[in-house]
Amino acid sequence: MRNYNTYLKGMSKAQTEKLFFLSNPNINMKDYNTIIDFGCATADVLKCCAQTETRCIGIDHDNYMLMKAKENFPDGIYYNSLEQMLADGNKITNKTLIIFNSVLHEIGEYSGNLIKLLDGTGATIVIRDMNYADGNEGFSQEDLSKLVRHGYADRLADFIAKYGIDLGEQFLHYLLKYTYIDNWELELNEDYFSFDLAFFVNKLADGKPLYSYRYMLEYKRKQVLKHFDITIPDGMTSHIQLIFKVKNRETER
Repeated sequence: MRNYNTYLKGMSKAQTEKLFFLSNPNINMKDYNTIIDFGCATADVLKCCAQTETRCIGIDHDNYMLMKAKENFPDGIYYNSLEQMLADGNKITNKTLIIFNSVLHEIGEYSGNLIKLLDGTGATIVIRDMNYADGNEGFSQEDLSKLVRHGYADRLADFIAKYGIDLGEQFLHYLLKYTYIDNWELELNEDYFSFDLAFFVNKLADGKPLYSYRYMLEYKRKQVLKHFDITIPDGMTSHIQLIFKVKNRETER
């Protein structure tokens, strides 16, 4: 069972990063009459986006989170799924902004259905998630030795049994999740880099993304240096912020 206090505390660390789009020049919040937060959790992000005459819709499959969302932001409209939202008469149009904050890597096989539901709507998509970039500068054999010596033996053994270990993607994957002690079993089974973001964007985007930025969490650099005496390479990134427009079928007719 998930320790929600630990989960919510972890989410709060990245609030500024999650709201990057509010100050991004490619986004004018007045252009949208509907804002959808897919994986809204406690609706903190949705609450920050609220505007007069704008529908704010939160989607989360976790009923506990939806209860907390309603307490935190009563003005929102909440659903367990995108299908449920659409069945209730809501539409996704070119005046819809859809936010995916650290949720796409969790949806697994649902991604194909998500593409079908979003395709041709003309919506604006905002993504902030973990994403491993091809060409990332890797770790060294010495770093791997340090990790094995000081890598929280039980958790590292669990991780290697499930994913293996290398000097790139899986090494970074472990560093992003090893601190989740209370929710270790859940976090272990959550593959942070499983989502094919390039495929998702290529299927939906109307041209090049409006904005794309890759980066490493600075607090993670400090944490890893402290715990393992490992310096994360300057050229390595763990996260991406992305904004793109979905193709609009209405304009193609």
